[in-house]
Amino acid sequence: MPPGVLHVRCDNPSAMTLSGTNSYVITRADGVADGGERALVIDPGPDEHGHVGALVDALRGVSNVDVLLTHHHDDHEGGAARLVELLSEAGGSARVWGGDQGIPLVDGQIFDDVQVVFAPGHTADSVGYVLERDGDVVLFSGDTLLGGSSSFIAHPDGDLTDYLVTLDVLEAALEATPGAVLAPGHGDVGGDALAVIDAYRHHRNERLDEVRAALAQAPSDADDAARVDAVIDGVYGGVDAALRPAVEAVVAAQLAHLTRIGEV
Repeated sequence: MPPGVLHVRCDNPSAMTLSGTNSYVITRADGVADGGERALVIDPGPDEHGHVGALVDALRGVSNVDVLLTHHHDDHEGGAARLVELLSEAGGSARVWGGDQGIPLVDGQIFDDVQVVFAPGHTADSVGYVLERDGDVVLFSGDTLLGGSSSFIAHPDGDLTDYLVTLDVLEAALEATPGAVLAPGHGDVGGDALAVIDAYRHHRNERLDEVRAALAQAPSDADDAARVDAVIDGVYGGVDAALRPAVEAVVAAQLAHLTRIGEV
């Protein structure tokens, strides 16, 4: 991370959050100054006492905070209200933007040296944030791109057609600045953002080819449920019963995309 960007990871590891939720505090490049300082927080994470407290500690001396959410999932925005409350008790002020709780964002909106990029796909309200500072570029991607794993696109809030377009949009936003650093919502921080985008696109296209092959083996009169079963059996193999609803939602997003482009 460039100077003035602090990475704070929540201790909430799981299959969905990987090593935990990544929160980011962005101050001036020379650090937090006493009095009158402005800062940004990207994704305060879940309402977990220790994690929100760590963010408050990182914001001491800051009087004006914008809390920027990448999307509405609780492991990203759950701690926003508590963070605002604690900052207010300390004499500061904070506003929340995006997600379910915040002020609506506008594509291209600027917060200091951070720009909003609409990025629907993982969820309908997903956004990314691009920081440009003294030649450094960082993409704060939420759950659209992860560090070391693939993103979860689950119907109906997740939309694979939108997601594939979002990969193109993010690539276009970064293509003039090779070396842009990935700051994901979960997983490892510091990857090459453009390389990750390319790998994600390749992975999605390969998976769609597998789905097409599985559908080709299904009866021509198969209904939606039978198509989902055919894809799960042909692509995902033996899925644990506890995971099947999540996998069904992923397959439904794949089938919705193929239907939209006229292949189902």
